[in-house]
Amino acid sequence: MYHYLIRGDYEVLRNEVQDFFDHANWHVHSIPDPHDHDPERYAILAAITQYLAHGINRRIKISNGYRKEPLGPWKTAAYNACYNGRGGLPIFEKLEREPKWAGRVKRINSGLEICQSWNSAAWGERRSKRFAAKGIVSMEIVECFI
Repeated sequence: MYHYLIRGDYEVLRNEVQDFFDHANWHVHSIPDPHDHDPERYAILAAITQYLAHGINRRIKISNGYRKEPLGPWKTAAYNACYNGRGGLPIFEKLEREPKWAGRVKRINSGLEICQSWNSAAWGERRSKRFAAKGIVSMEIVECFI
């Protein structure tokens, strides 16, 4: 995902996010710490995990609480009957979170700029707060992850 992001290959990045989502036994919080010695790359990797957790959580909510296994028509009808008027269907899966190591990655001070070629239909010229927290200047790329 890092390479697609840096190269600006956003369509392939989105396919990788979908592939990650389709593997129900893959969890963002389980991504191991790469212990990268390049602080810029390490900061980007940490921000990617934040976007990935956000995107997968959004997809879980859209898919009625499951990543891979659909509820099926009879379960959907039963749950709709039970939860009608109570804010929708329950979430059956734990929502994702970033790995602990990603929160410990320090902010960089190099003024690194990435994703300047991304044109967001929804966000326009908005800057990424997730990347900014790591000291990186980037366009908002949340659409690549949802």
